[in-house]
Formats: sequence, structure tokens, C-alpha cells
Amino acid sequence: MGEPAGASRVAILARDLTWADESGGVLPFSYAARTLHASLLSAPDLSDVESVVIDLKSDDPEVFFEQLREFRPTLVAASTYIWSLHVFCRLAERVRRWDPSVRFILGGPAARPAVFALAPYRPYARFIDGLVIGEGEEAIREATRRHRAADWPRGVPGLLAQSPLGWRPAPLVSKPELDDYPSPYQLGVVPQDSIGFLETFRGCPISCAFCQWGDEAGTRVHSAEYLASHLRGMKDAGVETIYLLDAGFNLSSRAFRSLRAAEREAQVLKDIKVLGHLYPTYVKDEHLEFFNEIGQVEINVGLQSLDPDVLKRLGRPFDIPRFERLLGEIGGHSEVTLEIILGLPGDNAESFRRTLDRAMELTSLVRVFYCLALPDALLDRAEEFNVVFDPDTFMVASCDGWSEPVLTREWERVRELARTMGRPNFGPNWLDFRTGVSAGARERRSEPPAVPELLGGASAWLRAEALAANPRWELGEIRRHPGRVILEFSQGLVLEVAAVDPGAERRSFMQVGGLAFSYQGQLPDERVRDVRAFLERFAPVVAGRSIDEL
Repeated sequence: MGEPAGASRVAILARDLTWADESGGVLPFSYAARTLHASLLSAPDLSDVESVVIDLKSDDPEVFFEQLREFRPTLVAASTYIWSLHVFCRLAERVRRWDPSVRFILGGPAARPAVFALAPYRPYARFIDGLVIGEGEEAIREATRRHRAADWPRGVPGLLAQSPLGWRPAPLVSKPELDDYPSPYQLGVVPQDSIGFLETFRGCPISCAFCQWGDEAGTRVHSAEYLASHLRGMKDAGVETIYLLDAGFNLSSRAFRSLRAAEREAQVLKDIKVLGHLYPTYVKDEHLEFFNEIGQVEINVGLQSLDPDVLKRLGRPFDIPRFERLLGEIGGHSEVTLEIILGLPGDNAESFRRTLDRAMELTSLVRVFYCLALPDALLDRAEEFNVVFDPDTFMVASCDGWSEPVLTREWERVRELARTMGRPNFGPNWLDFRTGVSAGARERRSEPPAVPELLGGASAWLRAEALAANPRWELGEIRRHPGRVILEFSQGLVLEVAAVDPGAERRSFMQVGGLAFSYQGQLPDERVRDVRAFLERFAPVVAGRSIDEL
């Protein structure tokens, strides 16, 4: 049967990511949706197709449906992430009941058969015509060309179609040249906004078990000419801050060379703030030189864990000693945020706390992510790592190394700690805070990992003295390093006791009998007074012993 008469009408949907934190952070629009729109607009044979981007910050399917009903699409394509799964599943059902002739497809990292095998999403699979696996630029063009024909899914690259036997295999996908698809900034079809987006290559050469970047090695890159045109388009759109969408500044040497050449021609980044990820193992002088040429750079470093065995098992090669040597140099060129993950398979509470302690010593901003069982990552390897997770939030409940009670308790402990620190932000599965330490400020000590002591033992007297100084404060974990001891109290208070060092970079809160006492984070005045009153009782008793006797 041939295609019906009348122009095709394509609606591209996105549910904007709101960070859902106390800072009120939000991304201005979905760049993925705008990229699909640009692909349609730039296809010469699709010039008669009417298309629209419906890009909303709502979890109510009726809000989306009202705009769809007004536009009356023949094809709906939704850019789907774990935060938009529920709304688009319910919307697909609503659209099917309204007009069964409308085709409804999902693309994006959450559009996977493994997701629709989960109980919350399984009932909605029958309302969805297909899942686009992989890149969407060519898929959206072919779906637009074919969706009104009888057996239209067979010709759409990367589209898994519904059938009585489940998801039918997709046609083979050839990897096109990235430059073949103009960017939305080149076409001028993005909203005017101070925040913009830049991509220089696809994929990632590192396949970490917890990450869903994909298995493409990052060999396809944009040319310098393409990127220069994109940069000029961002300038015309009023962009002042750029999010680099690549897996890392330095994970494709060809893409990095293209970006530097593009900037030499366009001269845009010198006046702009750029935020992106860096993989420290591969840092070279050329990367640091480039950071000096940009107006302002904020670097995120995915540390994840400092346990070599955990990193090895999860497929993340990382030279930890080299990273710590380089961090100070990187911090001299940009602000550095260290990112770690709570709940990684194979990790445990003690190892995680060592990682968190060290991260807080190394840089001014620490971000902690709660481990998620993402599609193409831990969701697909759940059995291998004994992962149990919440299918609504994808948050890991338990896995190798973590029981559910321990993981829940540790997440709450980290949240309590963050509340005592500088400028904390809290999301549903992440948090960050400022430490007051410059990146790389504390040189690596030649010391073994801290040894935690949780109950009794040699420190029973220390707990008794702490309880006598303030019965409301319970001394929990004690972690010993050569020359210093970390004391964690209830309600998130963390104290450090160390030998007095006249040359120390930061001043201690109180010094008594050759020992320096400091607290971590920023505390309200009332809390500081409580700490002072506690130490006036506790410190003289502790100072009667050497640091090694604590």
C-alpha cells in the first residue's frame, strides 16, 4: 500500500533536564532534540515536511498532548532519558488512543529493549512503534520519509520495531560522516540563550561498566571547518557558557586538534566559559596550553574511585599516582571538580570513604553521584555484578560489596556531611559541595590508606571522652593516617586532629598542647560555638597524648 496523501508532520519531543537542586540549576533546552530538528531541516527532499520541537519542563503527559493535538503530527519522535521515560510512556498511550495512525518512536539512551522489559515500562511497549538504537540524525530522516507506508520500519536504520514476537532486529546502521549533518547553531534554529552546547566527536574509547557512552572508540570527529562554523553560530546565539558534550577534552586527539584549529579561525572561546570533562591519564601540555587560551575553563574529572581493584573490574584504566601529580598543574589553569560514585560494584563503605576523604583534600569542589543501573551499562550487566535496583529511579539498591542497609546509610551520611560544607547542592541522585581546598593544594603523602575503626578497640577511651565532652555527639568512625586522625561525629560533623605545623597552608580552628584541631566544611555560627565549647573540654584530654596514640 502506498503512502497516504497530505504532508507529513513531525513532532520532536524532549523533557528538559532540570537539576532539581537547591541552586535552581537548569539547562535551557534539549540539544539532542534540536540536533534532530536540524537534520530534518537540512534534508533537501524533506523541505515540504512540517516539523516542530516540543521541549518542556513537565512530567505531565497532558501538557505535551495538548501541544501535539494542536499540531496534529503524523510522526512523534521523543528524545528519551531515564528522567523522561515515565512521561513519554504515558504520552505514547495517550496518543495511540487519540489517533492510532500517528507513529510514535523513542530514541536516546533510555530507548532500549532492556528498559521495556522492566515492570514499570513493559505495559507501554505496545503503544510504541519503534526504538532508535544509536544515532538519530539519519534515523529521523528515514522515519520521516517512510512512516506513512505499510511496512515502514524495515527501512529505518537503527530502528527496533514492535512485532508479536518482541522487538524486531533493526536494519544495519552505517556510521555516516558527522559533518554531513549541519548543527542547529549553524542553521540558527536554537533559542537565544547564554548557555550553549558543543560536540567535537562521537563515542568514547573507554568502555566503563557503569557508563553508557557506548562502545564507539571516538574515531569519528568533526572537522575544523565544521566546528568553526558551529562556534560562530553560538556567538550569534548569544552563548556565554558552553557545555562540551564530548566524553572528555582529551579522549580524541584528532577532535582536539580540530577544535584548536577552529578556535584559531573563529576566535570565540577566548571570551567564553567552557565546562567539560578531562581524563587525567592522557593530559598533555597542549591541553593545558589550550585552557590558557579560553576565557574561563571548568574541568570535571571523573575520579569515581581510588580503589585500583574496583577500577580494574569496571574497565576503567586510571593511573592514580600520575593523576595526583597532574592535578595541581590542571588546577593552575582551571577550576577542577572531582566526581566520585557511591555504590559502585566491588567497592565498599570503607574504600568509598577513603576516596571521598582524598577527593576533599585534593580540590575545591567535590561531586558525589549515587550509582545508577543505566541502559547499556550496569542495567545490562546486573547479573554479573549482582545489581538490584529501583526500576523507577534506576538507583542501585545493592550490588557486590554493598548491602542495601549499608548503601542507604552511607548515602545519608554523605548527605549529612555535605550539609556542613560550603555551598552544597542536592539532587535526587547526586550532590556537590565546596571544600575550601585549591586543586592539588595538598601534596600526596607517602602513607598507607586510612584504617577505619568503627567500634570499641584501642579508641574506646576516645569515644568515652567525646561523650563526656558532649553527650549529644556520638563519635562514629575514626580514620587514622600518619600524623593525623579523622573523627566523624553524628549529625555530619567531621573533625581532623593533626600535629601543629607552623607552615601549614590553612589555619586550624584550635591548637592545644601541640595538636591542631580543625572541622571540615562551613558551619553556621551557632554550630561553630558548639564545636568550640566541645573542644574546650575534649582537646585538653586528647592533647595529653601524641597523635600516634589517638
